[in-house]
Amino acid sequence: MKFYCDGSRVGMNDPCGPAIGWAAVCDQGVLAQGARIGGSNINAEMLAVRDLLRVVTLCRKRFVQRLQEAGEAVVVVTDSLTTLQILNGMRKEPGSFDLNTSENYRIAAEVLEAERKLKGLGIPVQYEHIRGHQESMGNNFADFVANGAAVSLLREARLNTPAIHAV
Repeated sequence: MKFYCDGSRVGMNDPCGPAIGWAAVCDQGVLAQGARIGGSNINAEMLAVRDLLRVVTLCRKRFVQRLQEAGEAVVVVTDSLTTLQILNGMRKEPGSFDLNTSENYRIAAEVLEAERKLKGLGIPVQYEHIRGHQESMGNNFADFVANGAAVSLLREARLNTPAIHAV
């Protein structure tokens, strides 16, 4: 079963930002989304993959049983080559990544743990890279949701930030 993940970074010059947003979607709709102030686009991409695998693991009736019965894999579709490179590198040489030096490495370790849980349930996880903003409905939908989450968070942050007045 294919799942689409994407991340977005907005508000680079915003006094409250930048903000990142991320989303994981499938043909059944939005499975996970989130946003926060600060971070990189790669952080957002990695968080989307992590949250997707966590949701699939937790939704046993909806996904796990269905995938087990069909003998299907979780296919994570992403437009982030960097995310795939980090995950592949950590799989090959986990000891060479210092989790204290990069948030992306810490998130990748969480992704690999989620992969192990699914594998323990008999569900393999595979990755597919696609070019972003092309003719992939799933990728475009994930991008739309991720961008919307980041924009909404910035809008909320602006409403809750007291105005700064020059003296």
